[in-house]
Amino acid sequence: MIECLKIIKNRRFYIKIVFITGASSGIGCATALAFARAGYHVIAGVRQISKSAYLEECARVENLNLTLAFIDVADDQSVHSAIESIISRYKKIDILINNAGAGFLGTMEQTTLEQARQVMNVNFFSVWRVTQAVFPTMRKNRSGRIIALERLLSSN
Repeated sequence: MIECLKIIKNRRFYIKIVFITGASSGIGCATALAFARAGYHVIAGVRQISKSAYLEECARVENLNLTLAFIDVADDQSVHSAIESIISRYKKIDILINNAGAGFLGTMEQTTLEQARQVMNVNFFSVWRVTQAVFPTMRKNRSGRIIALERLLSSN
C-alpha cells in the first residue's frame, strides 16, 4: 500500500480526500491507517461505529487526519446520505476505495439463495452503488481515482 502512495505522489497526483468503505477492520482498516499516516485526509466508512474502536484509537494516539462516517453499502439511502454529507463538508472525494465485503462459509447445498443475494448485494452491487454516488463529483472536478477490492472470503 505504501508503494501505491509513493507512485501516486511521484506522478504529481497529490490527492487529499480518501473515502474507504469497510474500514472498521481488516484490509480496510489497514488501508485507512496507511493513507492517514501518509498525510491524506481519510474518511473511514463503517457500518458499525462501535466496531471501529481500534481505528479511532490509532487516529487519536497518532493524531491522524481520519474521520469516521456511517455507511451501510447495502442500502441505497444510507449510501446517498453518506456521500452527500461528505461532499457537503469536503466538496470532493479524490480517491474512493470500495472495500466493504461480506461472506459466509458453507457448501452450495447449505447456502440459501437469500444468503447468496445478500453477499452479491454487498460484494458487487455496493461497488456500483457507491461509485455511482461519488462519480458525478469526480466528473465535475475532472479528477478522481476509484479502486475496488474484491474478495472470495470475508469475515463479517
